[in-house]
Amino acid sequence: MVASSYGRANVKEGDEIVITYMEHHSNLIPWQQLAKQTGATLKYIPLQEDGTIDLRDVEETVTEAAKIVAIAHVSNVLGTINRCGRSPASPMSAARSSSSMRRKALRI
Repeated sequence: MVASSYGRANVKEGDEIVITYMEHHSNLIPWQQLAKQTGATLKYIPLQEDGTIDLRDVEETVTEAAKIVAIAHVSNVLGTINRCGRSPASPMSAARSSSSMRRKALRI
């Protein structure tokens, strides 16, 4: 839904879309299609050995060219619960999830 609405209106050639390798197909395919349609680059935040993401990797992967970062707070692929928060040096101001926020208290 976001890829179809926000993505089509705002993502263009040379922009970056950032996701992780733990994304369900419902959060992978729309971004792959948008990247193909617009000429944007699809980038992946690497995973740690335990299946989590490290905010340092987020900071290295997300550049000024990133138009959107779409990551799961709770991955139904790996069962991982990602730490969602703010890092003073992070280009990502906050991570949000419409489904997990209602069920799990977050410390941001």
